[in-house]
Amino acid sequence: HKAHPGPDDFRAYAKRREREAVDGLAALGVPRRRLVFLGFPDRGLCPILCEHPADHPPYYRSPFTAEDRPLPREALLPGTEYDSADLERELGRVIASFRPTLIVAPEIADQHPDHCATYFFVRDALDRCGAACAPRPVVLDYLVHFDTWPGTAGASLRPPSGLPVRADWV
Repeated sequence: HKAHPGPDDFRAYAKRREREAVDGLAALGVPRRRLVFLGFPDRGLCPILCEHPADHPPYYRSPFTAEDRPLPREALLPGTEYDSADLERELGRVIASFRPTLIVAPEIADQHPDHCATYFFVRDALDRCGAACAPRPVVLDYLVHFDTWPGTAGASLRPPSGLPVRADWV
């Protein structure tokens, strides 16, 4: 609620969102020690996906913090910068080390740019992971942002009008 927030304000907001995620997952029975935060920038995933695919400069630079890489304590792999190749590598490492049987990720049609980009990063990380991720986990997609949905869906939460149907709706 500041007229002109600076980089420290955005970092504090990120920490607050991280605490909310930790608390929410704790309510679901997931202990903090099992969580990994990659430190990639809010509102930066779509530009990273579309404009910074390769692992070479210029890297994406957050307009909020002016950083072009996660803080060293947040990066899983040394030399990680804000680019698609590094994000896929980090996701692949998490998936290969954890070996999940289920991954829940945003739906490709989610209209929030970070959510839509996350769909592609998860898919590409799984594709690159290959045998290290075998057997391939089941991927469930969830939808948060799509036009006026879920506000217009009522209690039934039927698929929103216009959503491309690619799989069964649950």
